[in-house]
Amino acid sequence: MTKLPFAMIDEITDGSPASLDGLQLGDEIVKFGNVEACDQLQERLISEALSNEDSQVSLVIIRQGSAMNLTITPRKWHGRGLLG
Repeated sequence: MTKLPFAMIDEITDGSPASLDGLQLGDEIVKFGNVEACDQLQERLISEALSNEDSQVSLVIIRQGSAMNLTITPRKWHGRGLLG
């Protein structure tokens, strides 16, 4: 059973880690590392990204109605944040 998504990708910056690792506009995030929809979501997502900087993080998304597993690597780049 697929859990409910907690975020939708509505912007991706060219050259960002998110772009390079294959996220697409419209992807819905169901799970980022160990984080699923929960209380204190933003704080937990930031903590997960920071604690996994330069390491691969598993990602469960829904793309065009189908659940998919991806891997993303939070890392510093020329833009904001670790993912873009």
